[in-house]
Amino acid sequence: MAFALATNTKYLLMDEPTNGLDIPSKMQFRRTISSQMNDERTIIISTHQVHDVEQLIDHVVLIEGLHLLVDTSTTQLSQLLRFEQRPLVLPLMMPSMLNLLFLARQSLHQLEAKKKHHSIWSFSLMH
Repeated sequence: MAFALATNTKYLLMDEPTNGLDIPSKMQFRRTISSQMNDERTIIISTHQVHDVEQLIDHVVLIEGLHLLVDTSTTQLSQLLRFEQRPLVLPLMMPSMLNLLFLARQSLHQLEAKKKHHSIWSFSLMH
């Protein structure tokens, strides 16, 4: 990567460039790439770690097998996608599970109260 950037290569292809890097190294990678980006250079990054490069990219291409799924700018993509917060809807079985947890918590408090009367005490609640 350093040689390609130093020789002002027109195309740079990187596969999983942040794999194995710690957080400070990932930050340095982003700084280095962003400082070297220009209209004369194309940098192609293949990665599963999108959050490592999301601030660097201006175009997204998603390929699955031999099929091109997405080929668009991040601006167009963000206009097509909308993220929203929705209230949590619990499944029908969930209230009974919540009751079970409540009863387990009550039992734990009762056992903790008994703990004061015993010199040796051990209790664990299994998930």
